[in-house]
Amino acid sequence: MSEQRVSERLSELHEAGVSPVLAIKALVEEFGIGLGQAKEALLLYPDWSEHASSSEIHHAEIVATLNKAEAHRQTEAK
Repeated sequence: MSEQRVSERLSELHEAGVSPVLAIKALVEEFGIGLGQAKEALLLYPDWSEHASSSEIHHAEIVATLNKAEAHRQTEAK
């Protein structure tokens, strides 16, 4: 994983108006990084800094979103 590529992707996601939860989901899926690492990358990225102290990014919501995506992938694979 290239930090530059992650930064570029975060910028693209921010410009597209993607929610922080879906941006974290995208990082996990696209770069194969862990949830904590994806969340940290988002919170450290300047464009997303307004979310750093926000209650908008809830761990449980992120996990639920990732679980739904995984269940969907497993259903499609059958």
